[in-house]
Amino acid sequence: MISDLLQTILKIAADCKVPIVLIGGLALPAYSVARTTLDIDICIYIMSQEELNRFIEALNQNEISTVQKPKIIHNLFTVFGKLGEAEIW
Repeated sequence: MISDLLQTILKIAADCKVPIVLIGGLALPAYSVARTTLDIDICIYIMSQEELNRFIEALNQNEISTVQKPKIIHNLFTVFGKLGEAEIW
């Protein structure tokens, strides 16, 4: 379920001390706009490749993986878990 994936990512971000913001379709109800969405869009604030690597490793340990090799200079990667998919900006 998408909400379980979101909760897992939020916990990992908190444990890793990574600031995170929900964006995209799931954030729209905050603006009184309803829209159906099938994925999660989040924005993270990470300043170094090492910090990004730790975050990715924590995701992997929770069976959330990416086929991409995210770099700090790129601004988007997609992760996949048993419960759905999330785009991380």
